[in-house]
Amino acid sequence: MKKVISQIIFLLVFSCNLNAQITITESDVPMIGDVQAAIEADVTPGISIGSPGANQTYDFSGLIGIDTTISEFISPTGTPGENSFPTATLAVESGGDISYLEINSTATLFLGVSVDTSGMGDYFDLVYDPSIKFIELPTTYGTSYMDESGFSITADGSDLGFDSIRIISREVKNVNFDGYGTVITPLGSFDGLREEAITTSYDTSQAYLFGIWQTLLTDMSIDTSYNWYSKDSKGILVSVDIQDGEISYVEYQDLNPTIMVPSAAFTYIDQGLGVVDFTDQSLNQPTSWMWDFGDSNTSTLQNPSHTFASSGMYNVCLTATNSAGSDTNCQMIDIEVVAAPVAAFTYTDQGQGEVDFMDLSTNQPDSWMWDFGDGNVSTDQNPSHNYATNGMYEVCLIVSNIAGADTSCQTLDVIVTSVNTLTVDLKVDLFPNPTSDWLSLKLESDEIRNLQFVLYNELGQAVIVRQIESMGQYYFDIKDFSTGVYYFLLKTEQGQFVSNGRIIKN
Repeated sequence: MKKVISQIIFLLVFSCNLNAQITITESDVPMIGDVQAAIEADVTPGISIGSPGANQTYDFSGLIGIDTTISEFISPTGTPGENSFPTATLAVESGGDISYLEINSTATLFLGVSVDTSGMGDYFDLVYDPSIKFIELPTTYGTSYMDESGFSITADGSDLGFDSIRIISREVKNVNFDGYGTVITPLGSFDGLREEAITTSYDTSQAYLFGIWQTLLTDMSIDTSYNWYSKDSKGILVSVDIQDGEISYVEYQDLNPTIMVPSAAFTYIDQGLGVVDFTDQSLNQPTSWMWDFGDSNTSTLQNPSHTFASSGMYNVCLTATNSAGSDTNCQMIDIEVVAAPVAAFTYTDQGQGEVDFMDLSTNQPDSWMWDFGDGNVSTDQNPSHNYATNGMYEVCLIVSNIAGADTSCQTLDVIVTSVNTLTVDLKVDLFPNPTSDWLSLKLESDEIRNLQFVLYNELGQAVIVRQIESMGQYYFDIKDFSTGVYYFLLKTEQGQFVSNGRIIKN
């Protein structure tokens, strides 16, 4: 957080009077639309912060830039943290994060920052209360003041074995504008005002457990920084951090930054189920993004995630923009959307307790689980199963793929003719087979009377039940029956089976 604050302090813009001794007032503040370029310099031996006092020379001409950060001053209205920072008068956008400032007649205040934690528009608002006083207004050589600020964050602590965790940070900053004179950078010589800021930070980590906040860790640190303001730079011209008596970080301002038009580029990862994560790879530091996903949907996030509703080829385009212009890059993306399966099946009763099952599920399942209702299961797509005893069985099929799972169940009436079978001298002739309209049953026997004839369809449903009181010939009209395989049983009044078979209906 100290790093973030240091960068934001560096970005403050001030316009000043033409003499070396600068007075900063409320009118010397950033404006919406300003763009700044802060150059991080290599920390090399020989860099000196100089001395306090009047008419000093601060020589940073030997700084070598290693990285540049572009920041843009924008209106807080419409930004992700607008509601968390209602008093903000200015926002600073840099690297996808947005810091919030309040400018009034007595001070320039840092209210906090909205951090894009995932790079996909998931912003977390860190609110300072009390806020940080960047600078007291008006300020000139000899101005000094003390400022206290801090924040508190509470989050779920279940992953760490606690109910909640809390981080409390408090900072006490002592500021002294202790020098002015000529400031020399690789870009030239400028009239400047030096600020010395000594910040003492107190950080505490706490855990909430059994109704009590318990302190886990405390830490105290002291940081010193020096900042040089110049009217020519419209803000901080040079910033230096000191740690353990050594210079640890240096930045200087590019007075005339060259903002190049972005070169739009992006990559993507297909997560399946139509979900695609896009990552901006554009060059030259764009400040806004417009994605067109090719399905009439758009996004202004830097790194969005999008769900496509159906399979197909989509022309996805990214337009990256900054103050210098915009550029567009498009890619054709082949999307395959896999829907959750819908379970369905049919079966064929082969007799003797043997049943063949056929999967009819849709949306391309890739795994199957059959429960035959008798304690047996199968993971085959189209299994065959042998039942040991007669009975009603609820058969369930569970199908699944990457998108989900579904279940379908049916109740089967299974008759195992090898059990409770009566052996008699009986001639059974069922014809024609196959048939399309009429079915003739001819029975001949000297040993048995009073039978029941039952015809079943493939679902195990009885479609014909006929009492047979004497031997002879019987006719059945099946022309309105569906085509397929049918099974018949002949049994006595006592339920003993005497014959079975099947016919084909055309």
